[in-house]
Amino acid sequence: MKSEEFRDKLLECLGGDWPGSCPLESNIEDCIQRDGYRLEKVSYQVELGERVSAYVLIPDHVSAKSPAPGIAVWHQHNNNYVLGKSEPAGLLGDPQHFTGVALACEGYVVFCPDTLCFEERQDPDLLNDDFERFNFLKYVVEGKCLAWKHIWDMKRGLDYLCSRADIKKDQIGCYGHSLGSQLTWLIGPWEKRLKCLVGNCCLPTYEAVHKNKLMHG
Repeated sequence: MKSEEFRDKLLECLGGDWPGSCPLESNIEDCIQRDGYRLEKVSYQVELGERVSAYVLIPDHVSAKSPAPGIAVWHQHNNNYVLGKSEPAGLLGDPQHFTGVALACEGYVVFCPDTLCFEERQDPDLLNDDFERFNFLKYVVEGKCLAWKHIWDMKRGLDYLCSRADIKKDQIGCYGHSLGSQLTWLIGPWEKRLKCLVGNCCLPTYEAVHKNKLMHG
């Protein structure tokens, strides 16, 4: 099967065509100077009326006149819905997962968004995995799946990343751990803008999921 035919079939199985792009309407909400990099808190629109918060780590030597390669870091799951973007951005959580900080210190502009159901994308009425289960069922009822939504949100995140003047748009990659690794493999077939994909600690097959009765890969 040719790659285009594969993508068409894959998109049909995921839930059909992506929604039309809306304006990003991005904002910089805060900026803090850290040791060797600036930490921006930003937000942008993924669908009409739905905004995502993210952290962007910019090395001190990087600017619009001196851009750098960019890396999107998709955060882990770990059944901890309070933590999302803040862990790879080095603000909360386990220091071994402060990946964004390590990459910023290597000279990359690092983009760390919240995934749906995590951190600032939680729901006040449905806590923890109840909100994740609700979204899973919501998209199934609509003839889609939660993976379809994750992919779209990642595509919009890359739209935001590419809108920045301090990014070398031909040098963008992504990294993820655990759930973030799954997201890395999900976004791969859809994004020619990504030149390198690195996933850590999660590459499930359906055979393994079914045999071991896994709820999460």
